[in-house]
Amino acid sequence: MKYLSIGFIILFQLFCYKVDAESDLVEKLSIKCNKGDNKACNKIIEIAMGSKYHRWDREAAVEKISDQAVLKDIAFNAQEYDARTAALKKITDQTLLVEITLSNKDIYFRSEAAKRVTDQTVLKGLVQNKKEKLEIRIAAMWNLTDTSLLIDVALHNTYSSLRIAAAKHITDQVVLNNIALNDQEEEVRNVAISKISDQSALRDMAIKYYNSTSAIVALNKMQNIDSLLLKIILQKGPTDLMKCKLFDFEPVLVVNKIQIGADSRKSGMQYEQLKWVILIDYSVIITKDYKIYFSPTYQAQRGAIKEEFAAGSDSKANYGTIDIKEVCDALLKYLSDNDILLILHHSAFDDLRMACLRRVTDQSLLNDIALNDREENVRIAARDRLQKLKGITK
Repeated sequence: MKYLSIGFIILFQLFCYKVDAESDLVEKLSIKCNKGDNKACNKIIEIAMGSKYHRWDREAAVEKISDQAVLKDIAFNAQEYDARTAALKKITDQTLLVEITLSNKDIYFRSEAAKRVTDQTVLKGLVQNKKEKLEIRIAAMWNLTDTSLLIDVALHNTYSSLRIAAAKHITDQVVLNNIALNDQEEEVRNVAISKISDQSALRDMAIKYYNSTSAIVALNKMQNIDSLLLKIILQKGPTDLMKCKLFDFEPVLVVNKIQIGADSRKSGMQYEQLKWVILIDYSVIITKDYKIYFSPTYQAQRGAIKEEFAAGSDSKANYGTIDIKEVCDALLKYLSDNDILLILHHSAFDDLRMACLRRVTDQSLLNDIALNDREENVRIAARDRLQKLKGITK
């Protein structure tokens, strides 16, 4: 094994030496070519056109060439694909780019050329040609300035990929709002929403599409979140929330397992059954992968809870089993009255809702929860709290 390792190192060093030598060759030939040595110039073209040398030498050779006719020859006729694509990237002549777009057999070449064509007649013809490949029609929109055509495609074309491409080039807020409200495809809506600046319109989008990624796109564009939007956010899972730029979460403590009370200890139930929870005005999340996240904007709460559970240990340490009731009780002291009401009515996390009941003193609210809540355990907890407030003992 030792000798094999030494042999590999020697082969690798020889390979690197060969690469350096070939790279030097292209550079030396370029110096000679610039001084008028036609033989050196032809050698550079030969390297680019053939397959004898390595890829990076062919690409280096193409990089030294500026003559558009030579670049066209390489793009069309070079033996290796890497040299042809390198030559294509250097072509700037609009006549050549149009020729490649319209007549080349390689779909990649055609689409890359179409992205750099500026002739509006050609671009409009490509976009409107229903027999043309979708990739080419999409590429043709890159430099298309016909706003009416772009709007027509975005609003009426049957292909969602074309509507997406058109929407990316539209700035008219009325049109974007129209697309966001009426397009049936989520991806198309998301492109339009991402370009809307009106905060009221974005709020409408977040509410209208509360159960899709469109809500996250809208939230990412918003500057403030009100209580109605918080109700929507409370119903989303951690995966969606992590996509939202408003939530800049960092893990403070990681637990191996979170247990859910005495009965679950016997059954071995773990956190998968808990789903997720978000609290303290979206500053804390407990996720399915046993992580507790705190928003950096709540430094005081983060520090207090971290100290309570982590005892000053490293933030990435494993703290073993933590009873979820203890977590709820510890967080309860940081919740405002509005937080309590929002969580009681909208959180999917019943252990937290039951913990919140211990802060409620409104007997009519407790009575309503005791009679009408969706979960029996919460109804029982509300009834117990109500009886305690009334001084009734079992």
